[in-house]
Amino acid sequence: MLKGEYIFKVRSYECGADGFASLPSICNYLQEAASLNAEELGFSKSNFDAQGGNVSWVLTRLAIKMKRYPAWEEPITVVTFPRGGRKIVAWRDFEIKSSDGETIGLATSEWMLIDLATRKIVSIPES
Repeated sequence: MLKGEYIFKVRSYECGADGFASLPSICNYLQEAASLNAEELGFSKSNFDAQGGNVSWVLTRLAIKMKRYPAWEEPITVVTFPRGGRKIVAWRDFEIKSSDGETIGLATSEWMLIDLATRKIVSIPES
């Protein structure tokens, strides 16, 4: 299955003075979920390393729309899946849910692969 669901609990140091998760913390949850899902699907950096590749994913664009921010100690679930790709760009979408299943945020991202030695963009493998 392409979708991955990952549970995070908002920690105190991820909150602002208002007691709600900060935007950078939301971004960290999304990046961690994307990394875990890519690993499960076989196209993470460690998968590329195992195949002898010297490439890594680079986030090039991220758009987030929050209905509300989660509060301190609130568990949230990040659902993520790859939406597709084209030659040098891949897209990944996210849904952020509260513990009762309410969608509290949506996000979409754009990724590219770079060669770590040359720092140049490389084509995304068909597989």
